[in-house]
Amino acid sequence: MSNDKKYEFTLPIGTVITGDVMPNSNGEHYQYHIESVLGQGGFGITYKVWSIVKNGRISAKMQFAIKEHFVKGRCHRGSDGVTVEYSREAAEDVEDSLKDFIKEGRLLQSICQVKDPSDPRNAGYQHIVPVNEVIEVNNTAYFVMQFLDGGSLRDMVLESGAGMDESKALSLMVPVCQAVNYIHSHGILHMDIKPENIVMRRNLETTQEEPVLIDFGVSLHFDKKGSLTTTHTSFGRTEGFSPMEQYGDISSFQPKIDVYALGATMFYLLSGKTPPSAFNVTQDFLEKNLPESVSERTRKAVLHAMSRDAHERTSSAKAFISELENRFTLPVGYVLHGPNCDYLLTAIHDVQSCYIRYDAVVYTGSARRANDRNMTVTTQYYVYECYSKQSCERHDDGTVSGKDGKDVDYRLQGSFLSEACQVTGLESVGDCEKSDVRIEREIFKGYGTLYAVVDKKYKPASGLSKAMGGVTKSLGDVTKSLGGIADSLKKHSKTIGMIVAGIVLVGGAILLGPSIIKMFQKTDADWTRDLNKAIEQKDFEILQEFADKDSARAILPLSSLYLQKGDTVNALKYADMAFTRDMGLDTLEARSIIQSIHEYSAAEQQKRIAEAAEQARKDSLARVAQAEAEAQNAAEAQAAAEKQKQEEAQKKAEEAKKKQEEAAKQDEAKKKQEEQKKQDEANKKVSDQAYAAKMALQYVNGARTYENHKKAYEWAQKADATTRAQVVKKLQEMDFPIP
Repeated sequence: MSNDKKYEFTLPIGTVITGDVMPNSNGEHYQYHIESVLGQGGFGITYKVWSIVKNGRISAKMQFAIKEHFVKGRCHRGSDGVTVEYSREAAEDVEDSLKDFIKEGRLLQSICQVKDPSDPRNAGYQHIVPVNEVIEVNNTAYFVMQFLDGGSLRDMVLESGAGMDESKALSLMVPVCQAVNYIHSHGILHMDIKPENIVMRRNLETTQEEPVLIDFGVSLHFDKKGSLTTTHTSFGRTEGFSPMEQYGDISSFQPKIDVYALGATMFYLLSGKTPPSAFNVTQDFLEKNLPESVSERTRKAVLHAMSRDAHERTSSAKAFISELENRFTLPVGYVLHGPNCDYLLTAIHDVQSCYIRYDAVVYTGSARRANDRNMTVTTQYYVYECYSKQSCERHDDGTVSGKDGKDVDYRLQGSFLSEACQVTGLESVGDCEKSDVRIEREIFKGYGTLYAVVDKKYKPASGLSKAMGGVTKSLGDVTKSLGGIADSLKKHSKTIGMIVAGIVLVGGAILLGPSIIKMFQKTDADWTRDLNKAIEQKDFEILQEFADKDSARAILPLSSLYLQKGDTVNALKYADMAFTRDMGLDTLEARSIIQSIHEYSAAEQQKRIAEAAEQARKDSLARVAQAEAEAQNAAEAQAAAEKQKQEEAQKKAEEAKKKQEEAAKQDEAKKKQEEQKKQDEANKKVSDQAYAAKMALQYVNGARTYENHKKAYEWAQKADATTRAQVVKKLQEMDFPIP
């Protein structure tokens, strides 16, 4: 449900904004339809919009977010309800702000279009909300962004009612820190990093949730020399997440401002508490409110990043990552090269006494480009790594050794192997089970330790299945023993009866063994029979399972079922695989399905047109009825107006007298109001002087740097005479050159 009524001067729902030409679309433009209002700030309004996106034969309805430049209190809507207008007096400020807005949009658009994702200098770019295009229309500008609805980090903490686990917080904050380091390398200060401005998004390739930094509305931009190029002077600040220097003028590039906010956000995730204002926060408060379970490394990193004195604070986002990152785990995004395939680690799942468990997908990109996102996503895996924080050490290249520099302890490997065999159903290192299209599970040695990989959908076999495996393995040994038993018969004739009985039992086991085993195995014929049955019975779930495993024969039947359900997007997706993948499918059948999809879509469109025409007819009849009712109401209203006019004539004399009395009261009230205004101005002046005195004394009593002395003198000029004299005297004693 839209909450547009909470905002002022928003675009009407249904307004269409035309964007750039869509690629592969025969010259058609993006048409963004306003669906609802997401929020409004001092410099803009953000909307949720939708657009039909076309790529060749495929069309899909997608959602985006659009931010419109609109200076609150300075702008208003024109008579068409869309155009942005402003007065001559406000023109200079609004137009300067608009230039900053367009520059911000184009800069974000350019820095998110990375040519070489494998370049370490580009780490973190994917965790910045991407700007797709900048549109200049309606006497203002818009930029189109990816729509994110995964909830913010603040929402996650509020829902849990407490701080989160350290490993979870690290997995969320390290990518955000990388994103901040990336924007800093392009001369951008975000200036408003906080849990509300970090939103979760599901990565369509890895299917994992990942954090994204949003809302650059109050960001500042600097040139290569560190000089401010942004013209707006209204800086955002959030109590608890903004350092003291953010409350003054910012004229030079200061990455430590964003570093403080990163530290405060990490503190919030761990403790579940908003830190106090930078003027009131203390290291003792932070220390006491961080949970005892937080490691000493992370604790020190947060305290360092939140130092009140900028000179003592962590120097950069990159340095904060180095202090913060939990080095004993492999980083998210690491490509683990196994003997049968490579695995891309997408998340740190949990840490146990003898292993670390990661989420992963199969990676099919080149070894040198771990971020080219060329990977298989139909199968999700758990990767178990043999590792103990107490006895193991991680090296910079990801390899593992014992803390003494030798091999990983054999007892740790034994414990790990016991766990690995239990979760994978395999028996030893080197075992692997795979189908024609993917790995099911494997255990291998590499990087100085042991790894176990298992499909997340795999369930360990029951005790009976394991027993059958044991019977199978034993049959060969039993068969070899028969020759020995035969020789024994000659020497031990007295026990012939017992031995014969044994032979009968063993022979029965030999004969029945394969039949029993076959009960617990599926052959290719079984899978073919299951697929034939699913096609015949139109079993949607089974066909979906086969299609997800790249079964060619399941693709087109599944597409037909989607069409029957009215899901033209998925129907077209699977039908199009006949052309986009080399599966040997009958493209004539695929074209027939695609034609049916288009016919279905056309029929649905005609149905909607007919429904709209019927609704228009009903609306027309309703308007006629309404017009008749309004005419009758008008006649009644006219009679009532005549009667009211007579009554008003009688009251005029009384009202004239009352007006004279009210005028006298208003004069008196106006006089009191003017006196109160003078008093308020005097109080404000005293308050401003008191604040200026506080800041002047704070800087003069702070670290003895030229910058602090300069700020102390500037604040002293705004303070009362006593403080001004006091500060000037101290500055003179410190040999500060007084202008």
